[in-house]
This record gives sequence, structure tokens and C-alpha cells, in this order.
Amino acid sequence: MPGNPRAIITEAERLFLVRIVIRVPSNGIGTHYAPMTDWLDENCGIGGWSITPAGTRGIANDAIAVYMSGPTCAVAFVARW
Repeated sequence: MPGNPRAIITEAERLFLVRIVIRVPSNGIGTHYAPMTDWLDENCGIGGWSITPAGTRGIANDAIAVYMSGPTCAVAFVARW
């Protein structure tokens, strides 16, 4: 992720009401990333979501946080992914 991760997280927390934390598999997200972001654009709107690092064990890339503006998109995201 480019830029300052803490600033990106702070901005996402300010803009979006819902956060979903996803553990990243040891082999990474890989081919799922592009379809996931395409799905988010189509279902939550461009600018209606953000993905940030959400390391849970002191490792910056062992988890990601997906921020969304409301529960409807969040429930659909969890059901899909």
C-alpha cells in the first residue's frame, strides 16, 4: 500500500462506518484482489469503500480491513467473499 498506512487507516475510519477484518492467507490474496475490488466498486460504489492494512500480530500484511459506508454492503460482501 502506498503512502503512510496510519494516515490511510485514519481516513478510512473517518469516512466509513463499517469495518471487516480479513486474515490474509500465508500465500496472499493473489488473484482474489482484483475481483474483490471490482465487486466492491459495483456493489458499494466507487469511493464507497476502502481497503487498509490491519495487521493483528505485529506483521503489517497478515490481515486487511475493508471499510464500507453501511451494513447493507458489508452483509453482501461477507456473503460473497
